[in-house]
Amino acid sequence: AMRVAVQRMTLVGLGLSLVVVFFVIRQLTKNMEKIKTGLRGMRFDLGWSIAPVPGELGQIVDAINDLARTLLETRSMHNNILDSLADAVITVDSHNLVSYINPAGCELFQCQASDVVGKPYLQLFRPNANFSSPIVDTLQTGREHRDIELDYPLPHRTPRVLATTSLLFDGGGNPLGVVAIIRDVS
Repeated sequence: AMRVAVQRMTLVGLGLSLVVVFFVIRQLTKNMEKIKTGLRGMRFDLGWSIAPVPGELGQIVDAINDLARTLLETRSMHNNILDSLADAVITVDSHNLVSYINPAGCELFQCQASDVVGKPYLQLFRPNANFSSPIVDTLQTGREHRDIELDYPLPHRTPRVLATTSLLFDGGGNPLGVVAIIRDVS
């Protein structure tokens, strides 16, 4: 009778342990899914935050949310600096697509940032203008330019500019594209 009682208690204990493990794993999986969803949201919007989760994972989530806020503040500061420059600043990615243009660039190119970001860089110029862009040259050859004076054949006018180009690199040293600073000297 004692052996049967011990076996039953062992089976009940094992069953309860499996139920507890099931619920713990289920909660952990649910929390991990919240974190993954939040990180996917942060990938495109650093203002996005991960929903709070309890326990040690919650401390990790808080640290990630703090890091994202800090990065957003740093990005905002850099954008404010670039936006306040009198010279045009434009970045073009490795696929020749405009990835950023500051207000002075929008004024020079007579465009809205929302209309050109993500579009081919060469679409900013007059079609068939036979234009040799220092940005395209830097993308193709890696050669940077300093204060190159040239005419920009824009659709509505042709200003004389000084252009400086530099390669942009990611944290691993891989080229991301080109940044150009362009001053209208017409």
